[in-house]
Amino acid sequence: KATNSLGSATATSAGTKLVSWSSSAFASATLTASKSTRPGISLSVPTPGSNLKLQKLVMSLPKGISWAAGKRALAAGISVRDLRRKRLAFKVALSHGNLTLTFKKPPTGAKLTVARGLVSISSALQSRIQSHKAKSEKLSLTLDYTGKPPRRGAVKFRLA
Repeated sequence: KATNSLGSATATSAGTKLVSWSSSAFASATLTASKSTRPGISLSVPTPGSNLKLQKLVMSLPKGISWAAGKRALAAGISVRDLRRKRLAFKVALSHGNLTLTFKKPPTGAKLTVARGLVSISSALQSRIQSHKAKSEKLSLTLDYTGKPPRRGAVKFRLA
């Protein structure tokens, strides 16, 4: 029902279909110092609303970028903070090139930093970056929230 100075009117609409999630619409990722062969990663996943808590985050790197360290080195070189900048505790798993972070106290959103040297870039991608032919690459994300099905999507890495 809408009302203004000219009067009021009522209208009925059909039910809204499920709104699809677009990770690129709200998550952002930067491959820091991408012109070196050993860059770092910066990833931001703000809260999607509805008091959802992020239980697990899975990152699959694009072709040409790989993890240059094992599980222990990655765990030591990853910093995760909630949206209030409080450090978060998490468990790390590395399997088939996928990095999985499981949060001990799920946050509503997170900012993740992977230290330089824990990611490596292939020489082919390195050449494309240095010649400015590659401005971004796709990072696949799977986000598991409490009480909801996993959300999967791709975020473009900004190469900086």
